[in-house]
Amino acid sequence: MRHLDEAYGLVEVMDQRLLEAECLRVRAGLLKHIGAPPERVEAELERAVRTARDHGAKVHELRAAVDLARLRSAAGRREEALALLEPIYGWFTEGFEALDLKQAADLLGKLRPAATF
Repeated sequence: MRHLDEAYGLVEVMDQRLLEAECLRVRAGLLKHIGAPPERVEAELERAVRTARDHGAKVHELRAAVDLARLRSAAGRREEALALLEPIYGWFTEGFEALDLKQAADLLGKLRPAATF
């Protein structure tokens, strides 16, 4: 965590805002790993999504949204997770073989209600 805090400080000093969202996303993962309250992890991921969106960093926005959608889904908030992830995934028009997009598509498949006939 200390190293991540140092990296985040460098983002600030060097004004490398495109990396800011990724630092926040990784920080949220570490917080979850050490047992931080889910609300704190969620707040960090929400901040990562907003930061990426503000800077037009779509891949970083997608990564943070996937993590946040997983967290919300695990908490029984499937509809919220789906509402968050669908529009971000829908922005992409190519590169669907990339791991980030494959992971998002897989999660969306799990979040969408099954078709009934």
